[in-house]
Amino acid sequence: MKNVQFPKTLILACIAGVLLVLLYTQLGIGQAQPPCNDPIPPNCGVVRFLGEVDGCACFVCNPDSESAKTICTREVRDKEELRRKPQR
Repeated sequence: MKNVQFPKTLILACIAGVLLVLLYTQLGIGQAQPPCNDPIPPNCGVVRFLGEVDGCACFVCNPDSESAKTICTREVRDKEELRRKPQR
């Protein structure tokens, strides 16, 4: 049986690839962000702004009512529309 030797650069490249995969998975790099694209409900009259993180703004439509609904969006148009509504 013949002894097969792999080039050192191939071995190092494989080791580097494995280390990168481990780094990405441990640090959460490259993972998809949670969705932030809720539609504005048609009955959204009064709004309470909850905050914005990494471009995702969250609001409560009709707070203090049984039909209260939390929505989050990255869409600039939707954010502007919600900020124009009466605030509570």
